[in-house]
Amino acid sequence: MKKTVITLVILIITGVFISLNAQTTIDGLYGKYAGQKGFTSINISPEMFSMLSSLNTEDSAENAKEAQNIMEQLSGLKMLVYESDSLQTNQAFLKDVRELNKVKGFSELMSINSENEVVKFLVKKGNDGKVSEMLMLVFDKNEAMVMSLTGDLDMSTISGISKSLDIEGMDKLKKLDEK
Repeated sequence: MKKTVITLVILIITGVFISLNAQTTIDGLYGKYAGQKGFTSINISPEMFSMLSSLNTEDSAENAKEAQNIMEQLSGLKMLVYESDSLQTNQAFLKDVRELNKVKGFSELMSINSENEVVKFLVKKGNDGKVSEMLMLVFDKNEAMVMSLTGDLDMSTISGISKSLDIEGMDKLKKLDEK
């Protein structure tokens, strides 16, 4: 009995530490490709979102207050962009990004297919029904981009993000308001 209790305590402690070090879905890609030629990588830490959400906006414009409300719900943003100067693209990166479509726990929120571009939004929901992570995947002829946005987000916040953040592809989320 004593061994069982000790084993259970060790498992619980291990689980707590693993959850504290939880990674985003694109961390593997980020580590593999960030800093390589042709890649732009962006990482906004939870500390930065916390700092931005704590700024005093009492005298600010309404859209600044709206942006602050959104920042309070965000805990991280990672983005990896591959842009090719030639017609040759990094096929390994494109394959890795396309594999994100198959990640368990995510469902497709929206996809837009045009002649030159494919944009997909995938979401992972927590037990409370809120979105814990959103992936945006963008593919065109010479460019691929993956973005992971983490936090405790509701759908109206996700729609508001598209209005507040000037990130290419996020404008597609405005279509959520139209549905």
